[in-house]
Amino acid sequence: MRFNEFEEEAKIGIICIMNEATAPKDLDPRLRSYMGREVYFPPYELEEITEILRNRAREAFLPGKIEDEAIRLASHYSYNENRDVRVGLEILRRAGIIAENRGKERVGTREIKEAFKEAKYISMKILLHSLDEEERTLLRKIAESEEGISTPELYELFSEEVSRTPQHFRKLLQRLEWYRLVELRPLPGSTRAREVYLRFPKEKVREYLDML
Repeated sequence: MRFNEFEEEAKIGIICIMNEATAPKDLDPRLRSYMGREVYFPPYELEEITEILRNRAREAFLPGKIEDEAIRLASHYSYNENRDVRVGLEILRRAGIIAENRGKERVGTREIKEAFKEAKYISMKILLHSLDEEERTLLRKIAESEEGISTPELYELFSEEVSRTPQHFRKLLQRLEWYRLVELRPLPGSTRAREVYLRFPKEKVREYLDML
């Protein structure tokens, strides 16, 4: 990143794309000091998701083979799933396959609704692939525990398999929360402890973890 200081004719720029807002804070301070500026891209609005899916549908389907109402429904599903466009794209892909298998001429809302049953987990599958071994281990412990397990109890279970400090454990848990894989709620009667809830069905989390 300092090449321009030594070569007068150098025209080198580096663009670093991060999907974690806090990631720059984890960089070495010496490296962070050379980062010129940060550009924040806000989550998509519903209208933007709809337009993206319409454009992709025009490329993927023959003219008139998918109802606009179906695209709008896929957009709403995508918007409600953390505004993740990948969910909408997966819905369209699966809906097209469903319609083709049924011999239907057009993709309608019925196919969209059926496609969503599995497509809604596409973001979870992608996230699970991005987790490191410790994060996956912690997530599995949560999926194997009772709903609303307390953080002290979870730390004990996690420590049986991975020897880490409470501070490191909390950092891992915060990352799972940031990824929207879990939800942390205040534990009644405690100022620091939390209750941990999965945002996805336990059986689906375990199923996809077993595939990795």
